[in-house]
Amino acid sequence: MAKLLLTATLLLLGSVAFANDAETIRKIARAEQQRLEIPGLTVAVSRGGEMLLNEGFGNDVDADSVYQLGSISKQFTAAGVLRLVEQGKLTLEAPVTQFFPDAHESWRDVRISHLLHQTSGIREFFSIPEVGKALTDHTRTPDELLQRILREPLGFGPGSRWSYSNSNYTLLAAIIEQLSGAPYEEFLAREFFQPLGLQSMHHCENQPTRPHIVTGYNIRDGKPVPAEIENMNWARGDGGLCGTAADLVKWAQSYSYDKLIPQQRLAPYGYGVSLVSLDEKVPKIAHNGAIGGFMCTLAFYPDQQLAIAVLTNRSRIWPQVIEKQITRALLGLPAPDYAALPLPPKELERYSGTYDIGVANLSLRLVTRGAKLRLEATPPIPTADLRYLGNGRFVAEDNPDALQLQFTDSGSAPADRFHLLMASMQWSGRRLPIPK
Repeated sequence: MAKLLLTATLLLLGSVAFANDAETIRKIARAEQQRLEIPGLTVAVSRGGEMLLNEGFGNDVDADSVYQLGSISKQFTAAGVLRLVEQGKLTLEAPVTQFFPDAHESWRDVRISHLLHQTSGIREFFSIPEVGKALTDHTRTPDELLQRILREPLGFGPGSRWSYSNSNYTLLAAIIEQLSGAPYEEFLAREFFQPLGLQSMHHCENQPTRPHIVTGYNIRDGKPVPAEIENMNWARGDGGLCGTAADLVKWAQSYSYDKLIPQQRLAPYGYGVSLVSLDEKVPKIAHNGAIGGFMCTLAFYPDQQLAIAVLTNRSRIWPQVIEKQITRALLGLPAPDYAALPLPPKELERYSGTYDIGVANLSLRLVTRGAKLRLEATPPIPTADLRYLGNGRFVAEDNPDALQLQFTDSGSAPADRFHLLMASMQWSGRRLPIPK
């Protein structure tokens, strides 16, 4: 009788804790959806394979809503490459020109591993003018984009530096198709989606026909406006998958990044994910996704077996702000001290300037606004006023969890280098010279 009573008590306590966790997540998601003016978002949280919450917040979304996932797609492409390695069809040191003999002559030393780690030197296709102008032209074929990428010379020697390029994962998807003999999306479905029961996962369509598809929005004059759908033929491998938040956390738990890929191979970026940490304390594996009218994040904390997906249908916001709040609440961690300090005028001048962060056609500008700095950049990065914390450290004024910037120089004038935690990734920035 005593054992039965103890068992019943433990079960009751467990159910109460479960309910409390769910309500905590719900309150955070609801408050942030309203504060950030997100038309709709879905949050799924799983711990140890047990779903704590899977729920929609806002207009026309629910637990079954299917979102465009943007660059979260890259980790599925990387998993496909690793599956081919397991099958003996590919090695990570295979030359890329083995699959693309017509590539620019400068590509001769590029290896598969360089594509996976974003160290190939291959040009970001978004920075090619004629490609950028045709991103919403649904008549353009995957091969047209591929052939345009192959003509570009390298921007730097393979392995000599890091530079985020969607082109790398476009190429990997094409290699998957060559070696598997199947379309990219069919290969992923056969190897991962179907075996793992990820029923919502599929390659997004130019004209969506499936149920539960969410509309993405841009904000114009303070009001949400439906975003134009990008040509999904040109988002193969780098950002074209659609799915639910629940299927993403199921993927994170099943795929178990830390088991399939040693963490040292992920740092700072590899296989479509980044190894970063929450508040410099808790290791996490994560990636954001941004694509026409959608911003999403998927985070996995290997030590806690905690997976969190936050999917939103609004552009130019940072969903990791919501993810970090949820994680701290579940792990009982305090929020960081983001208390502002005055920024001396000389320091203000020292930090102002234009910086390169290793992405073609994208630079960050730190400009003076009164006694503060403002970060200005091209989409999808939002403009943000910065709060000074001292010792060369800044955070976003309205959303400190969205962006943390730490200058690493030794007090030189002007400042020239920084580390930036943004979009669930660690970036390195260097000052660009003033054009003459």
